[in-house]
Amino acid sequence: MTDHVTRLEKAFLIRKREIYLYFLKTSCLLIFLIIFTVPADASAQAATTGAPEIVIQQTIYDAGIAKPGDKVVGTFLVENHGDSTLLIKRVAPT
Repeated sequence: MTDHVTRLEKAFLIRKREIYLYFLKTSCLLIFLIIFTVPADASAQAATTGAPEIVIQQTIYDAGIAKPGDKVVGTFLVENHGDSTLLIKRVAPT
């Protein structure tokens, strides 16, 4: 019985780690997109040129504790505070 519980605990910890790494990678990708796709003076540029301005309030999602096989879904709100259309061509975890 102890061996069975140990295997379940190990499987749970592995799955929890996989979920954590997925959201960590997704968060890193969003931060990368924000840093390298939006100029440092985006607010001033958007005001003067009518350029799009990406705003993401929450860049990290805490999935909590998930059991193996649970589906975990995270939502990130991406807003355009600029005057022209914001095009997001590709998003993928690294």
